[in-house]
Amino acid sequence: MTGGVCAVRNTATGRLLLLSAADPAARRKRFAFAASTGTPLLPALADDWSRYGRDCFVFEVLETLMREPEQAEAQFRAELDVTRLSARGASFY
Repeated sequence: MTGGVCAVRNTATGRLLLLSAADPAARRKRFAFAASTGTPLLPALADDWSRYGRDCFVFEVLETLMREPEQAEAQFRAELDVTRLSARGASFY
């Protein structure tokens, strides 16, 4: 299994919404569907989605992680925990 840390970036403001994903490809598809329908992916994005428009948002996979065969799912999901991440100068939702 491949997991990842992903971000939805507002290209107008530079703000990021960090997401963990056990399946980054599926998360990317959900983002593409949301963009195609004009619906924000998550409520945290709603205000900026309305203000700047869906074309100002991009989906990025920041890091991918492979689940080891002997690794428990809880351990794997803990490695995907985005709350441990920080970035100097970044603005987050």
